[in-house]
Amino acid sequence: MNLLKSRRLVKQKKRTSTVWNHYDLITKIDGAWAVCKYCKHEMKAAGHVGTTNARRHTEKCDAYAKMFAESIIFHGYALSMVEHIKTRDLHRYLNSKVKDISRYTITKH
Repeated sequence: MNLLKSRRLVKQKKRTSTVWNHYDLITKIDGAWAVCKYCKHEMKAAGHVGTTNARRHTEKCDAYAKMFAESIIFHGYALSMVEHIKTRDLHRYLNSKVKDISRYTITKH
């Protein structure tokens, strides 16, 4: 009974980092977990766990990188769109650690 009572008293802090926009948060028996929206990779997301692992995964997630390539193909944009200044500004705004890629790199994806 004490264990259940103590769990109810613990108030979860609001997650303010933009990295959480790329994850669905779920609760399991062993605590909170974050699931990547792109590749469904799961990682621990308890209150004491920071955002470093989630941020690193997002930067390296192939499914996330391929989304940009898919949007270019779907809309029929030129591959050089990845080199446009305002496109790069937008991506840096959404994720400050994003690396600029060239049209040759997007072709590989």
